[in-house]
Amino acid sequence: MINPIRSALIVLGSFFLVIGLLALLIPILPTFPFVLLAGLCYLKSSKSFFNWLINNRFSGRYLNKYVQKSPGSDDTVLCIAWPRLIVFYSVIILFSSAISTFIWFYI
Repeated sequence: MINPIRSALIVLGSFFLVIGLLALLIPILPTFPFVLLAGLCYLKSSKSFFNWLINNRFSGRYLNKYVQKSPGSDDTVLCIAWPRLIVFYSVIILFSSAISTFIWFYI
């Protein structure tokens, strides 16, 4: 008999993994928390899925560092954070200028 909680955790972990992979393309979403949630769901449901996620070449190095409690280097954090911050603040500036132009146009 299939355990429904185990199946739900596998589906939920896969959902978080897909969101984490989409976050690589969308600069506003953080990648690591979603991959970490997927790892937690896989750990509680299936050891084979968890081992696959840990040994994956994309997510494995981040999860291994987290599991071993050694944080990433500062260079890694800066290389990940700065482009996202630049894009995030650029979008805010563009939207605020567009909204202010729209307000002044209709006043």
